[in-house]
Amino acid sequence: MSVCTIIDEDGFIKATTETTCSQYVLIDVAKYEEIQAASLSNMIDVLNSLFQFDPSIVASVNGAMFFLFFTGHSTGRLLKWLGKK
Repeated sequence: MSVCTIIDEDGFIKATTETTCSQYVLIDVAKYEEIQAASLSNMIDVLNSLFQFDPSIVASVNGAMFFLFFTGHSTGRLLKWLGKK
C-alpha cells in the first residue's frame, strides 16, 4: 500500500489524501522489493542487449578490417616500389 506525503511548514512529513502525489510516496516493503527486483532484471536485459556479442557482426567487422589492412599495405608497397624506379 502506498501513501502520498508532503512536508509541512515545520519540516514534518504528513500523509495526505491526494489522488496524485505532489511530493513524496511512501511504499511498503513488499512493493519496494517488487520494484527493486523489476528494475534489476530490466537493467540486466538492457545491458545484455547493448553489450552482447553477435558472432556474425564480429566476423564481418574483422573481415572488413583485414581486407582494408591488406589492401592499404599492398598499395603502399606498390607505390614505394614504383617510386624507386
